[in-house]
Amino acid sequence: MFDMFGEMETAEEINAVARSLKEEGERENLDKLCAENGIDAELAEMFWDGEIDFITDTFMAAVGKLDMELKEATGHKEYLKVMTNFLKVGAEKDEELAICIRKKEKRLASAYEMLRNKADKRKNSPTDCVVLTGNEVIEATNEYYKEGARA
Repeated sequence: MFDMFGEMETAEEINAVARSLKEEGERENLDKLCAENGIDAELAEMFWDGEIDFITDTFMAAVGKLDMELKEATGHKEYLKVMTNFLKVGAEKDEELAICIRKKEKRLASAYEMLRNKADKRKNSPTDCVVLTGNEVIEATNEYYKEGARA
């Protein structure tokens, strides 16, 4: 997922690399940086043309990472899509969550496994069917991503 430039934790890091690539005239690598971080190619073009002075902000960087993780995920895609949508809405409203989503140690697949474990602990019916409400999913995923973020 982050093969060429490595995983960056902040929008500021991504923007600094983008500025450096622009200064060095490396348009192709700027496009690769954007693709690697789930940033729209149109933003790369606008940045290159001087229409904007950054390629991402905190929210867009979080959304980009989630989109890339979802794209590369295997199995349980529908559940992961729902989780991703919940996280995008949450990140738009909560900058701390958006920042935490970009952390290197945080992964959508790990958040999903955490939810599965939470659901497994509730299994006690003959059907082994467990339902987590939307609010429970939001609360648990926010907790997962923010864990360790506060001092």
